[in-house]
Amino acid sequence: MEERLKSTKPLDDLKERESELQHQNQEDQVIIQDENATPSEKEAAEVRVAERGHLSQKVPEICEKYGLTVTAIFLATGVTIGVVISSITNALKATSKLGTVLRIEVQNSVLCCLG
Repeated sequence: MEERLKSTKPLDDLKERESELQHQNQEDQVIIQDENATPSEKEAAEVRVAERGHLSQKVPEICEKYGLTVTAIFLATGVTIGVVISSITNALKATSKLGTVLRIEVQNSVLCCLG
């Protein structure tokens, strides 16, 4: 699991890549609509747009997939920390109650000895 997280790109990198693809598509759309462009230039631009269209559809899927993974890890970590803190708190409360009982017993013993 840790290797998988290390091998994934950060969300910012994926968003940057998506932005680059959109920019390249805009440039190719200009070529496609250009009356002075040759038919082969237009055809090449159309092919690139089609290929990028497939890639740009995958980028949000990847973001969603890894976003959920990161969210799950944060939630699991938060729950684990919460359980540990709760256990420590309960242990300290139990120790405190035991200390109070022992202190009362010692005081009673001292009073019996003195009295």
